[in-house]
Amino acid sequence: MSATLELLVEVGWSGATTRLIAQRAGMSQGALQHHFPDRAGLAVAALHRLAAELAAQIASRPRPTGGERERLAAGLDLLWEIHNTPPLIAYLELATASRTDPGLAPHVAGLTVSVTDLVLDLAAGLAPERAASGELRGFVLTALATMRGTVLLDPLHADAARADWATMRAVLLAGLPAPQAGPAGGREEEPAARAAPGS
Repeated sequence: MSATLELLVEVGWSGATTRLIAQRAGMSQGALQHHFPDRAGLAVAALHRLAAELAAQIASRPRPTGGERERLAAGLDLLWEIHNTPPLIAYLELATASRTDPGLAPHVAGLTVSVTDLVLDLAAGLAPERAASGELRGFVLTALATMRGTVLLDPLHADAARADWATMRAVLLAGLPAPQAGPAGGREEEPAARAAPGS
């Protein structure tokens, strides 16, 4: 599984053949196919395992403190950090390839649902009132789309045109509706325009 992820990052889906994966893993191609009859199943199994490890790592981190926007800003920082690691780059490689690979598409679709649910659970812990009202889902999906698109396309830009994370985070947070203040809204009082840390 580690060899598969390494090769997805290095040579992409088209280059990560079962022969090359077996060589990198130090086993015969027949032994590899005994455990994983097809390459798509192997790649997605590796990413599912990493998703479980990621969930455990997130759960072990101290919960961000401060007001709601500070907590959500910290959550965005964590997601951005994760999106710039090899496992997430391997996932994005598979997601791109699945658009034209009908054998890969259902595997990646299931993985995407699992990852999105993980992120929604994380966000709900940071802003439970918004999660209960249904406001948080759109924010999370927009943040994920922004990060995924940036990680895919940023390497194509000149250094001067690359995305600035502090600016991206501020724009995402600005899209949140202002929290309702007071007992009637049931939310903590916070200035709507409070800046994200580091922005």
